[in-house]
Amino acid sequence: HYLDHGLKQTPAMKRGAAVDTLAFEPHLWDELYAVQPAFGRSKADQAAKAEWLEANAGKTILTDAQVEEATTLAHAFKEARCVRGPMQGAEFQPSIWFDVEGELVKTRPDAWNPERGWTFDLKVVSKADERFLTTQAYDKGYDVQCAANAMAMQSLGYEWRAHLLLYVVASEPIHVIPYLMERGDTWHTLGEARLYKLLRQYRRAMNDATWEGYDGRVKPMPVPHWVAKKLESEE
Repeated sequence: HYLDHGLKQTPAMKRGAAVDTLAFEPHLWDELYAVQPAFGRSKADQAAKAEWLEANAGKTILTDAQVEEATTLAHAFKEARCVRGPMQGAEFQPSIWFDVEGELVKTRPDAWNPERGWTFDLKVVSKADERFLTTQAYDKGYDVQCAANAMAMQSLGYEWRAHLLLYVVASEPIHVIPYLMERGDTWHTLGEARLYKLLRQYRRAMNDATWEGYDGRVKPMPVPHWVAKKLESEE
């Protein structure tokens, strides 16, 4: 589906990408983004709009409000104490390719510090609830990112020690929550196992030219582990 239709950028993805650019690569802002001016409904205005859109083809179009929000979030991120210390001396937005069992894998952490052995990722979220953040980390594969970053650094001869997730909470009061995934901990181990599983699925799909789809069979809804534990504690 991705190959045929591409990936539609949601408002949340657009916001996160804008904050990333302002935080790590502000020099690319004018190349990647454009703020659409107000156009009327007259033929002349619509012609001017079409001309403007053609001139900015390929750029992400934002409103003034979206730029203001992204600027506020990026500033809060850069000024946070938990960011300034750990990221001192880090390099931003490296693209790293490496081999895993004959498959070429790419990772692109927001920042890395080879001397310290850390990789970093900025994530913009709507709330600071711990269950929400940890569930999101699993659902969105942040543990897989962690494992891929570890393998990437090790493939280049560096020692990898930890992956720091920096959650920027977009709701007031805007703040940054740092979460650490360390070498050998549960998140790192899980991410490594899931990465190998994904690579096996990818290899089978490429060899058989058959990609897995959604299972449409009717089946019982599984009970999440935390719900089962909650039921036990209440009983």
